[in-house]
Amino acid sequence: MFAQNPIRINEPAQSFANGLYSVSGDTLVLKYMKLSQDWRTISGSEEFKMTEIINHQGIIAGSITTLKQDMPFYHGVSFDWRNNSYEIGSIYNSGRTDSCTIWIKKQNEPFDSAYFLPLSDSGFAYIDIYKALPLNNHLYAFGTLKQSSNFSQAAIFKIDLSLKTFVIKTFDCFASFRSFQDAFYDPIAQNFIVTSFFQIENPNPPFGAGICKLDTNLNLIMGSNQTLQSNYATHLIASPNPYHYVAGIEPIDRTSFLCVGTGINPLQVPSQTMNPNGNYLDDIIAGQRSNSTLLENSLSYAHGRIDTGESSFVGFMPFKRIDSNMFYVGMTSRFYNPEPEPWDTELALFGLNGQGQKHWEYYQPLNDYCYINDIIPDQNGGLWFVAQCSENLNLSTGTYESFIKVGYVDSVAFWPRIGAVGIAVPQKKQEEIVVYPNPTADLLKIKQYGFLQTLYYKLYDLEGRLVKENRVQSHIHELNLGELKPALYLLRVEDEKGGLVKEEKVVKR
Repeated sequence: MFAQNPIRINEPAQSFANGLYSVSGDTLVLKYMKLSQDWRTISGSEEFKMTEIINHQGIIAGSITTLKQDMPFYHGVSFDWRNNSYEIGSIYNSGRTDSCTIWIKKQNEPFDSAYFLPLSDSGFAYIDIYKALPLNNHLYAFGTLKQSSNFSQAAIFKIDLSLKTFVIKTFDCFASFRSFQDAFYDPIAQNFIVTSFFQIENPNPPFGAGICKLDTNLNLIMGSNQTLQSNYATHLIASPNPYHYVAGIEPIDRTSFLCVGTGINPLQVPSQTMNPNGNYLDDIIAGQRSNSTLLENSLSYAHGRIDTGESSFVGFMPFKRIDSNMFYVGMTSRFYNPEPEPWDTELALFGLNGQGQKHWEYYQPLNDYCYINDIIPDQNGGLWFVAQCSENLNLSTGTYESFIKVGYVDSVAFWPRIGAVGIAVPQKKQEEIVVYPNPTADLLKIKQYGFLQTLYYKLYDLEGRLVKENRVQSHIHELNLGELKPALYLLRVEDEKGGLVKEEKVVKR
């Protein structure tokens, strides 16, 4: 059980991961956009590039290839049709503004073979595709579209892959950002179940993400549009609790699906400054839902807590089904701690079953200001992850450097599952335990990285007396040392069998 430190895709200018990934053997192929400056100055003359990253005996390294000049694209995704793998994305014409179109090509063929939908002269300012589902001879592409108005609209493209014809349908919702985020086809009802930023076709401002049904002719099925709500309630004020944003939906069987998103306290406003209110954190909410009603079949589960101002946004919480009873959800976790990583982020990875219960929980430092773009399983039971990162923020000019990080986590498919017996727990390493701040006047924080396990935290004075003890299974745990006298103490971290994981001297000021 191991994970490698993420590697940085080195470019002399800004680079952005856009969702076109494929895995073959021990190699991840990542296609991305390279900008000359930053995303606000797109001219249409940027580069479309590819890097092949190989995982060889625990070492990952990559090489970079330019696929095409003059080719910025957004939110490209892959799909399979007639035993071939295809890619679909959007493109700006070089030197033009408010002129975007969609391209489609076979995955392994050169870009010159791509087919372009005739949209460039129609005033399409931008198009983002988040999901592409083939059905018979048609491709249904879900995302967002902005025309001449100030606001985008949730959009679906129905493309005839044989005749190269297409139909567009757009929908409104009460939100600044309007988009379809995820979708799957229900073969029994013969319609699509689709999630969106907010409720579709409702002029009122309902709080929370939306879900609805669309037929194969792109029509909203009347009465199906609703705001996603959950029966989970712990620290959230609203009951039932609305979802803030949706990470995704995946079918479980022919009658139900698993929905994963974030639940937020609706009375708090997202911010990038410290908020002492502990309720100001999102929970990952996972619940099984009915295809017919779109409602939860039972109580849902909540796992992990994240910073609302940074993490619960479209494209930054990938959700994948791996087998009949294993789902992965990846997210970015960030905590406002002055030490040891003041504005850094970390990968938070969860393995869920079809009811939304947690199999395992895993954390890995990213050591930069990053978002998780995607998680990509390989054939060996491991998992690649791609993060969009930034650094060197200049507050006076509002500029920063943007780059991509890629990492690999080994054997996640074989980690302990609910109800499993006799599965060996991986040995916790001392470098996976971080203790801070040290010295401290009151709270001592202990952060556990890697596969989350139950640990014993024992604090001794210099005479060997046990003064604090906790048995905890959490990513971050706090020991309150406020009532202890200023002195030097010894923190001992043990596993469930009493084996020593780490010892560290702690100074109480």
